[in-house]
Amino acid sequence: MTQLHFAISSEDIQNLIKESVDNKIARDILTKLFNQLMGKERDEYLENEAYQRNENALISTMLEMYVQGVSTRKVTKVMEELCGQTYSKSFVSSLTKQLDKDVNEWRNRDISIIKYPYLLVDVVYIKARENRRVVSKACHIAIGISKKGKREILALDISQVETVSSWSNFFEYLKKRGVSGLKMVISDSHKGLVRAIKESFTNVSWQRCQAQNCL
Repeated sequence: MTQLHFAISSEDIQNLIKESVDNKIARDILTKLFNQLMGKERDEYLENEAYQRNENALISTMLEMYVQGVSTRKVTKVMEELCGQTYSKSFVSSLTKQLDKDVNEWRNRDISIIKYPYLLVDVVYIKARENRRVVSKACHIAIGISKKGKREILALDISQVETVSSWSNFFEYLKKRGVSGLKMVISDSHKGLVRAIKESFTNVSWQRCQAQNCL
C-alpha cells in the first residue's frame, strides 16, 4: 500500500493547484480534497485503513480530473508535486479503465420507465486521441424532456462524422433501450439528420431548432 506524505505547505499546495490545473471544475475538486487531507494528522501511527481511505480518495480525484479533460501528463505532474509520489501516465490511463463498467451501464440503461414527449438531438465535435493522433469526432447527443419539463441526457455516441447512417444507428439504439411517448424531435436542419428522424420516428413531428446550439 502506498503511503502519502506531504512535503510542502498548504499554501504551496493551493498555489500549485491554481498554476497547474486549468479546468475550473477539476481545480475545485482537487482543492477541496487536499483541504480535507491537509487538515488531518499525517504520522506513522495512523491506521492502515485511514491510509487506504485517503489513497482511494486520491485515485478518485485523479479519475475526476481525467473525466473533466485534464491530460494524463498534467494529472501525473500535479500528483507528483503534491504528494512526492510518482505516478506514470500509463498508471493514470489504466485507472480510467475502472470507469468502463459505469459508463457501459449508463449507456445501456433502460429508458422506458419515463416517457419523453420531446427529444433534442445534435452533434458536438470533440477532439480525441486515436492511433497517437488528435482527431475530430462527432458526438451524437440526445436529450429527453419529460412531461414535467425535466431534461435528461438519454444517450451519447461517437462516430467519425455526422451522416444519415450515423443518425439512423443512433435512433435505433435509442429505440432498443425503450425510448417512448415521443411527440416531437427538435434538431437543426442537417439533411441527413432530418431524413433519419423521419425514417426512424414515423408519426412524430419534427421542429427545427432556432438556436445555434440545440442543446
